[in-house]
Amino acid sequence: MIGQILGGRYQIIRQLGEGGFGTTYLAKDSHGLNQLCVVKQLHHRYNAGDFDKKIGELFAREARVQSRLDHPQIPRFIAYLQEDGEFYLVQEYIEGHGLEQEIIPGQLWHEDRVIDLLCEILEVLAFVHQNNVIHRDIKPSNLIRRKEDGKICLIDFGAVKEIDNSITGTMIGTPGYMSPEQIHGQSRFSSDIYGVGIIAIQALTGLKPREISREGSTGELTWPDRIQVSDKLAEILDKMVSLDFQSRYQSATEALEAVTALKNIPQRQIPAFSTSAITIEQEQAWTRRRVFLVLLMIIPMISLIAVVTQERRELFSWCQILNNCSQITEMERYHQAEKAVEAARAVFAEAETVGMLETARTKMKIAVEELKTIPPGAEFYQQVQQVLADSQKELEAIEIKLEKEKNAQKLRSEARAIASEATEKFRTATTISQLEQAKASFKEAQLKLKTIAEDSFLTEQTKTLVQEYNGRIQEIDRRIGELMAEIQFRLKAEERLAEITKPYPSCSEAILGDCVSWPRGSGSR
Repeated sequence: MIGQILGGRYQIIRQLGEGGFGTTYLAKDSHGLNQLCVVKQLHHRYNAGDFDKKIGELFAREARVQSRLDHPQIPRFIAYLQEDGEFYLVQEYIEGHGLEQEIIPGQLWHEDRVIDLLCEILEVLAFVHQNNVIHRDIKPSNLIRRKEDGKICLIDFGAVKEIDNSITGTMIGTPGYMSPEQIHGQSRFSSDIYGVGIIAIQALTGLKPREISREGSTGELTWPDRIQVSDKLAEILDKMVSLDFQSRYQSATEALEAVTALKNIPQRQIPAFSTSAITIEQEQAWTRRRVFLVLLMIIPMISLIAVVTQERRELFSWCQILNNCSQITEMERYHQAEKAVEAARAVFAEAETVGMLETARTKMKIAVEELKTIPPGAEFYQQVQQVLADSQKELEAIEIKLEKEKNAQKLRSEARAIASEATEKFRTATTISQLEQAKASFKEAQLKLKTIAEDSFLTEQTKTLVQEYNGRIQEIDRRIGELMAEIQFRLKAEERLAEITKPYPSCSEAILGDCVSWPRGSGSR
């Protein structure tokens, strides 16, 4: 395969890897300024038979799904080829390394780092689920840390399943990361959530999936007791890896909202293990309890004195006695909401993907809901209302931008699907009419792209695609010109033949030589 050119343009450079169903190669596209790409070849043994036919269907499905999963952190679909009885899938090359090089057995990640990783994975996976697609093989080696910008990219859609009316199918996945229902061929969105949860637990504990223990009676994973982790994160991960798929988060978006909420907590309390009988923290806790008990005794006495003396003025404010507790709580909620607003603004300002916009929206929604809990009696209520009004406007702006970008992604996906069909038409075209149809399809794809707003995240990528389709149209025009020249040549040849045979109406082309009188002595007949 090394050095071989596929489809007249993709030259194989070297082998990248080999799996059960096919081999992956690094190649360069001679029609795309020698841009690197990945070529996946389906093993020849998977081209016939019932099981082999199923694998072939998975391969074709990967091509179809990737052609419409248009996301900057998913490899871009380029082409689907069939050549000499072999099937090939061509897609964008992502330079980087797999997460298996970061999640190393025996090395424990800090909780904050794991939360960041969860957000990165779930943002991409949320886009996949929103397009009614289940990945079915979430594992570290299918998550690439891109060298260019350090972002997580989701690869290898060879096991994908498009959601339809049926949930039954083929058992696909990797042991350790595969949910129980996948073993029975019944994948769901929450099956992908299970794999993500296992990766997070693997990073936190430094254990391989098969080394994570399970509770004897229920079969559920028992891992939090091995490490220091906050109760909230443990609760989220336990839900993600529940044996019962109905108990898990039902989509990546739902899981992402839960994980993102952790980032809005100013300080997560992680339980510390101590060998001393009574720590300083425990002593301070007992002191606070004693003070609280004394206050409980004083408060009724003050109330009794107030009733007896029938004083109209308030003797004390309970919040003043308790160090202004309610005001402090309200102020803390307000400051927490302000931090969430600032975080949402920062993400929105730097947003380059739909996933980042969704994160900004989630953060802003949490902030808005928190601000709404501040009661009118708070001394800073007017200030809260102003921040709330501004936050609601910003939330509306985020949602408008998000809707615009989702529409842009939809248009680009539709354009690429049309262009993919046009490429196949061009490849198999043998007549001018068929070439004109392929050309019309490329123009239709261009029109779709030109409706994308100029301020979209996809503007530059859209321009590149428009130029690429222009190149295809020019190729088609050249081919049409060649065919027309061939037709004109044949017509002239037929006209010349008709002139030659005109004096011999009974002669056909096949016996023309027998009908023409040749000069004697010429030496040729």
